[in-house]
Amino acid sequence: MRKRSILLLGVAVLVAAPVFAATDEAALARIRRKVKKSGQFHTVTYKSYVIKTDIDKQFAAEAAAYMNRFYDAFRSFFKPKPKLKTVPAVYFFKNRETYKTYVKKFSSDKLLNAGGFYRGRRGKSELFCWHNRPGTGFRGFPKQVVRHEGAHQLLSYILGTHRIPIWYNEGVATFFEGWHVEKSREWNLENLENTNTRFAVIKRTFGTKEFLDLHYLVKLNSKTWVPDDFGKKTLLHYAEVQSFMTFLLVSKNGRKFFTVIFKAVAQGKDPSKILSRKVLD
Repeated sequence: MRKRSILLLGVAVLVAAPVFAATDEAALARIRRKVKKSGQFHTVTYKSYVIKTDIDKQFAAEAAAYMNRFYDAFRSFFKPKPKLKTVPAVYFFKNRETYKTYVKKFSSDKLLNAGGFYRGRRGKSELFCWHNRPGTGFRGFPKQVVRHEGAHQLLSYILGTHRIPIWYNEGVATFFEGWHVEKSREWNLENLENTNTRFAVIKRTFGTKEFLDLHYLVKLNSKTWVPDDFGKKTLLHYAEVQSFMTFLLVSKNGRKFFTVIFKAVAQGKDPSKILSRKVLD
């Protein structure tokens, strides 16, 4: 009974632990010392990112550490590992109101109501997102949105001016939605059933007429991708490309084929043309 109590206490301590382990406190302190307040934002440039937030220094430091872990996890799937020529910026707003006030001058009404978005312009890419649980610090921030839009942002930086097919762009972004950057790759690949954000939809529709094949998906463009204002059909598109990208990225052979597709996109080619009949069928 005593051993069981100790184990349960250990679990409780793990759950209650801060976002970063105690061994990382020194690193966080170093990042926090680099944070500068300028106007509305606490700003820090750390390794691969510029972080801007209207929350506080601690949040800026934790966000910087997190985004750099995300960057390392993201680029580990690409061969060779890409390096960014410029530093992307991520804006974290304390609530929807401050987010809307800042982005309304250059965004559409639809983006004002979104959880976040990124925009690329003249070699510069910025990601904007807001806190839907104000007061809970970085632990409570909606990281799924950050990872999805962050994947779009990194992919746009890596591929530059080349056109990115929407099925590929959204497939990569949806795959990384559920990626726990504080965990190992092995842990993430073993727990995809629990972390895959659309697993239930895939499980329900796969093998039915409702689940559309790859022939259909690779022909979609930015207009046909959202046929019903993010209704059932659009959400199924996301589930289908997440399923395909997961199929590619969970195995060594699949990742090799993912690299072939990535190189085709990087060369300005249509990757659907290199998909074999075996894969498409």
